[in-house]
Amino acid sequence: MCLDEGYINNKNLSVHHIIPIAEAEDKRLDDDNLITLCEHHHQLVEGDEHYTGYLATLATLPPLLKALLKG
Repeated sequence: MCLDEGYINNKNLSVHHIIPIAEAEDKRLDDDNLITLCEHHHQLVEGDEHYTGYLATLATLPPLLKALLKG
């Protein structure tokens, strides 16, 4: 999310499950269900289903790759 907002952040990063383990335990280690988030963004999205689609898009098409495809 930081990259998508235009800045690089390498502090206080953690892994977030886009679809929570409680909802889909079989996806707990799927690369397309994991995304690295800073502490701020992780707290922002945790438990908020409104971000699921956005995070899934970022996980499959990272911001830097998206920029390269546009340019």
